[in-house]
Amino acid sequence: MKLRIITGLFIVVLLAGCGGDGSGSEHVYITTPNGLTFNVVDKNVSYQDFLHSGDTHLYAIQVSPGYQYSVYLDTTTGDSDLYLYYDYSLSGQSLLGYSDLSDSASDSVTFYSDFSGTIYIEVYGVVYSDYLISVDRL
Repeated sequence: MKLRIITGLFIVVLLAGCGGDGSGSEHVYITTPNGLTFNVVDKNVSYQDFLHSGDTHLYAIQVSPGYQYSVYLDTTTGDSDLYLYYDYSLSGQSLLGYSDLSDSASDSVTFYSDFSGTIYIEVYGVVYSDYLISVDRL
């Protein structure tokens, strides 16, 4: 699957296997203890991608204490939902916030970070959908 990178004021980590932008830039990978491999992407990017019904894309953002973050999921067609977790296992116990507006909508979750680490993002395709995901650090 082809992924397009769009410049902006964002930090995003992308699950490996979703493809790259074709720019030939070097990528850093991390693997979580449950076996998920993430491609760490530079700041100031957002991603446009698509999901089939029932599919999930995973992202993660690196956070620092003392900052507020907003995660935006702009669904241009179809319906996708946004979930944020403190833990890479993506369990309900580590759910930080979610937005599951119906149809083509702009889902978002804003939170204040009191720690340095990683927040994990799940984008779930309710039906086939095109979306743009981005993260602002305020």
